[in-house]
Amino acid sequence: MADEYLRLHGVRPKVHFELDGIEQIAKLVAEGLGVSVLPDWPVIGSPDPKLRRLRISRIVSIDFARS
Repeated sequence: MADEYLRLHGVRPKVHFELDGIEQIAKLVAEGLGVSVLPDWPVIGSPDPKLRRLRISRIVSIDFARS
């Protein structure tokens, strides 16, 4: 879904690897190893000051095709 959205808008990220865990992705981003767009999630413990939450000002409607 995100790949298709980026492709339609001319964005071609250079993906080196993919992860499924939000906490693991956030940790790698905090260490400077990439960027990510993640859903909002509750933080366990103190939030990492290197991470920022940005408010999305525009919601993009996505039509899900059912098979």
